[in-house]
Amino acid sequence: MFTRSELEIKTTAELKDLCRRYGLKPTGNAGYKVSYITWLTAFPAIALHQMNEGKGLRRLTFDAYQNIGTALDQMNSPTDE
Repeated sequence: MFTRSELEIKTTAELKDLCRRYGLKPTGNAGYKVSYITWLTAFPAIALHQMNEGKGLRRLTFDAYQNIGTALDQMNSPTDE
């Protein structure tokens, strides 16, 4: 995602938008940038840990990928009209 230095140069509003996009709530006082930066730096590691434990999102099986590919092939592609 982002490094801490990349997050520190963003405004509070930009950090708030990032947290809103990922469904994260700031820790402590929402008026301080560090409240958002804390969650945004920890979020990827927590998400990967939960995925490895089988919580939340899971990896798709090869069969699932094939089924998605088949569905996309059957839908074809849109026309210019």
